[in-house]
Amino acid sequence: MKERQATQDNNAASMGAGSAINRAQSKSSVNYSNKTWDLVDAVEEDEEALDNLREDEKPEELKGKSKAEMKKYVEVKKKERAVIQKKITDLNAKRTKYVANKKKNNAEETTLDAVMIKAVKEQAKKKNYKFKK
Repeated sequence: MKERQATQDNNAASMGAGSAINRAQSKSSVNYSNKTWDLVDAVEEDEEALDNLREDEKPEELKGKSKAEMKKYVEVKKKERAVIQKKITDLNAKRTKYVANKKKNNAEETTLDAVMIKAVKEQAKKKNYKFKK
């Protein structure tokens, strides 16, 4: 499943930065859960998930570990994930603000009305017409 996630991340990235950004933002939300195969998500939903984990299902990092050691490992990963999710959320907020400002600043220059008015004024100026402000 981890490989499938990586494949889908690569697919999103190949479709452009916007797709990759949207995917990262979606994956960082509280609504995104992979409890069927992600141990952090599984333990978040059910603390007894560690009790049901067979040795052959454990990732290499957890093989031969006690329940207390596994619980500590999952807590560390959960905190790391929270830091990453917050960073993604913060960066996306900055990106959204930046894009909105750029659109606002460029809107006056790039709309059809703005371009036509500018062209008319430039042509009128050549003929010595003047406009009131």
